Amino acid sequence: MRYVLNASDEHSCFGGKAGALATLTTRGFPVPDWFVVIPEAFNVSLKERQRQEVFSGNPEHMRSVLADLTPADIVREEIVIALEELCPDGEFLAVRSSALEEDGSESSFAGQFDSFLFVPPDDVPEKVVAVWMSGFNERVQAYRRERGMSILPTVPAVLVQRMV
Repeated sequence: MRYVLNASDEHSCFGGKAGALATLTTRGFPVPDWFVVIPEAFNVSLKERQRQEVFSGNPEHMRSVLADLTPADIVREEIVIALEELCPDGEFLAVRSSALEEDGSESSFAGQFDSFLFVPPDDVPEKVVAVWMSGFNERVQAYRRERGMSILPTVPAVLVQRMV
């Protein structure tokens, strides 16, 4: 399985932003180069202890147990390879969420997930984790409760795009 994909890949797991960029890219629109880290990369990065706590349903436990989360080696390797192609001269990047739950007919999550601009390539893996973690923040938890949604967030895909 691949955890880092681009516009030419099947994009059902990309989320709203990356899915829209994939459509624009494949239709020939001038879109700054990008790739997406799919949500499954989060799942494969969890250690067993983290997995148990995340799926326990206790938001405080979820956030605390994920404090030391890092991308799995295979995910980090794919990110590094994608970065070498995307920004060979160290160009800055935007690292943003692209969640399946964002911009839906029932909920938008607008502004709920963290985004990072002007990120140096070496900092991308840690920013990917920060975007994942923002799905567990109190704002998102409150939003989910207010709408009667499951307390377990759907971890967002993470869009990594060249800054313009």
